[in-house]
Amino acid sequence: MRSLTRSVLACSCLAAALAISACAADDAESTGDAAAGQESAPPDPTREEVTEPHPRLVVAFDDNTAVLDPGSGEVLASFPADGPKRLTAIGDGRHVALVDADAGTTQFLDAGAWSSAHGDHFHHYVAEPTLRTPAVEGDRPVHVVSNAGRTAVFHDDSGTAEVFDDDGLLIDSVATTTIDSGAPHHGVVVPLADGALVTIPGTDALPVGVARVDDDGTRTAQFDDCPGLHGEIVVADTAVFGCETGIMLVSGDSASSLPNPDESGERVGGFVAGADSTVVGDYAADSLAVVDVAARTFDVVDAAADVAAYTTGPHGDILALGTDGALRRIDPTTGGIDATVKVLEPFELPEGHGGVKPSLAVAGHRAFVADPETSTLTPVDLETFTSGEPIALQGAPSDLVATGTAP
Repeated sequence: MRSLTRSVLACSCLAAALAISACAADDAESTGDAAAGQESAPPDPTREEVTEPHPRLVVAFDDNTAVLDPGSGEVLASFPADGPKRLTAIGDGRHVALVDADAGTTQFLDAGAWSSAHGDHFHHYVAEPTLRTPAVEGDRPVHVVSNAGRTAVFHDDSGTAEVFDDDGLLIDSVATTTIDSGAPHHGVVVPLADGALVTIPGTDALPVGVARVDDDGTRTAQFDDCPGLHGEIVVADTAVFGCETGIMLVSGDSASSLPNPDESGERVGGFVAGADSTVVGDYAADSLAVVDVAARTFDVVDAAADVAAYTTGPHGDILALGTDGALRRIDPTTGGIDATVKVLEPFELPEGHGGVKPSLAVAGHRAFVADPETSTLTPVDLETFTSGEPIALQGAPSDLVATGTAP
């Protein structure tokens, strides 16, 4: 592991700009991630305080990325693009990474909705969406991971990641630290409060484990018992990784494993957060994994159809979109399907990775299904589990995320 190197994307008086307290004067603004303790940015003249969260939907198309009001379907802003972007919500609850692997760029979109912690409650804000000035450059960016108030963009073709503090996005200036894994591979870096977890290259494209490095780049621990590592999430102080043999849990300078619960040869390749210490991952074509990190349990639930997209609802229920066109709500505790609603006509999944398919996101107490076949966005009320009138989009959506919900 080579030592970390420092590169500055833009010069600014970062310390002075970030010195304003999040709970100070009315003209201070914050990203609203209380857990990360984010500081505030200079006042935004378009900012308006509102009485409750106003989530935003970000939709990727071939020629632009649009920000929508999920209530009305109105396009609040649109930003030109040379090809569709892969979207990843940043941990500050406000920004979205726009990843273009072929062009080697990762841009950052401020969706213009966030919440700021103030004592025992939150203040909620909206502003005009904007494309932030900084962009991270590198050879084939794929995985973008946020944790502990920092974000890492991993570049497969160089095996390096650029890591920066999320606060810098608020002043259009980020200083990045380069973490070098040692060799090109399809890897990832998980930022920590005092360093990072960086994947260890193997002989194949996927890594074989992770190493813990401190802020100086010194390797302090190594966990190399996770062949075919893919998929990551952080729960409290534990990082969770998918392996060919099961799940690897890393906390501090120690690691443990949860073996796959059957002999099917399947594995988890991605995760979303559930309620409390639960995470949900993909597992086989028609099933999902439920991992309770605190209890150290790993179960598999039947999704009743091949899964095209999945996430969790506001109460921790699993939402799974099947290729039969139905959205199902699954109880993560019992594994039972307690509600089903038809949202699309049956469809087939594209071959391989990277093909365009329907996508799913949750904003508040509604789920939204973006359909590239009909260029529509269908809302589903998660309290009644009924679908609403599809919203016509300007083109075929290739990706969808929601942001702006209070932490």
